[in-house]
Amino acid sequence: HDHVLVQRLRDAGAIVVGLTTLPELAVFGATTSRFGTTRNPWNLDYTTAGSSGGSAAAVAAGMVPIALASDGLGSIRLPAAAAGIVGIKPGRGVVPQAFAGSWFGMSQFGPVARTVADTALMLDVLADTPGQHASVEPPSTPIRAALSTAVPLRPGSISREWKQAARDAADVLRGAGHIVTEASPRYPASLPVSVLARWSQGTLENAQLEGVEDFDQLEPRHRTLVGIGQRWRSRRPVTPAAADAWHDALDAFLSEHQLLLTPTMARRPLPAEPWHERSWIANLAANAPRYPMTGPFNLADVPAASVPMGHDRGGVPVAVQVVGRRGHEADVLAVAALLERERPWQRIATGFEPADGGRHLG
Repeated sequence: HDHVLVQRLRDAGAIVVGLTTLPELAVFGATTSRFGTTRNPWNLDYTTAGSSGGSAAAVAAGMVPIALASDGLGSIRLPAAAAGIVGIKPGRGVVPQAFAGSWFGMSQFGPVARTVADTALMLDVLADTPGQHASVEPPSTPIRAALSTAVPLRPGSISREWKQAARDAADVLRGAGHIVTEASPRYPASLPVSVLARWSQGTLENAQLEGVEDFDQLEPRHRTLVGIGQRWRSRRPVTPAAADAWHDALDAFLSEHQLLLTPTMARRPLPAEPWHERSWIANLAANAPRYPMTGPFNLADVPAASVPMGHDRGGVPVAVQVVGRRGHEADVLAVAALLERERPWQRIATGFEPADGGRHLG
């Protein structure tokens, strides 16, 4: 049977081609498994991140104009950024939950597409309340935005080219008459612990919902992660209050600035290697420096999108993350439309372009 979101897509006239790849249990930022490695159409030495790496690769390679994806710690935005396409994670309550075990509300379904119009149209089809996102235009009145290149989840640095992607986006907004200041939210010291608790216990819950009775059947990295989730669940189960400080801090920040611009990643996506064969600590050590920018906004239940902003010196896409206030997906999409108008991107990866240049929906 179809999930309700697939049924909504069919009812709207979508032709469902098939399933795309993702890592086991939709965990980690490289779409690799015993079934193979999903490579980046722009540079085959790299992945399209994860966990919705197959969806992003299919769109970037011109196989389909849109694809369904889910995002628990960045799994829409990271693959979209890696593949040079658009992806938006809506806030909680806009689209039905991805599945019964949704990482305590952090995981949301959303679209990836080659254009902002297609992204908005697909989100409108998926949403419980249609008609709010079907058409999108750049902002018609001045908006206030903050630009931040602070690293929220751990000490680390952002590469020059990814910082520049966010700064270029800020320059586009300023050039269109919007107000952009450099400012960062106050990230609570408890933020990494809150994210890890939901990630590990949510992965444990999903493994159980999938009927995994023997955790030794899992890949090494997930065997360890569900073990951490078991220990935490017995000693420190997830409670909604654990995220309250971050919710309050970000709400206050966005009430002043409306939108936040950050790099989507700190550096290039993971190389196309067999990460599923490696340990949890090896995966964590590789993922954390690259992907620290997205997870906090899952915990905060706010909408966030990744929008292409060119390529680095090796031809791998770079992107800006646009974070909006809870319930204001339309603001995020409007800024994405402005960026697309002023800094249009190549819609299909070099070498994959069809003769007609690539069809789109909107």
